[in-house]
Amino acid sequence: MFLLAPQIGEAQRRAPDHADVVYGSVGDRELLLDVYLPDDGAIAPLVVWVHGGAWRGGSKDQPFPRALRDTGYAVASLDFRLSGEAPFPAQVHDIEAALRFLRGEAGRLGYSAEMMALAGVSSGGHLAALVAVTAGDSVLEGAIGDYLGV
Repeated sequence: MFLLAPQIGEAQRRAPDHADVVYGSVGDRELLLDVYLPDDGAIAPLVVWVHGGAWRGGSKDQPFPRALRDTGYAVASLDFRLSGEAPFPAQVHDIEAALRFLRGEAGRLGYSAEMMALAGVSSGGHLAALVAVTAGDSVLEGAIGDYLGV
């Protein structure tokens, strides 16, 4: 992350290719993400970016490393319920729902469903690691979204 840090802040100068995409909902709350595709138009691997904010702040609109898009990756930046809105494990359930949705909608949104990575900064990195090491845990998978079987 240190090598990418100088480029954080420059990524969102370009609007997302797909903005405010609903990947799930909890009650009346829609869970949203933005997708940024590389400029070359190729079907690219996807990096799912989890923003930081101490679990209690931040949004999908926070910058991610521009180097991701510049080196040919698609990026999905997602919102999730923050700790003041919903207690743990809501954040993990939301991220799991986003991953299922992104895999299910890859063809429509324009990136590869076969090559996906999860990354983040600060508390987003913590959540990304937590989701990665608990993959397949039925309690932490949650039941949000239309892609429960994906």
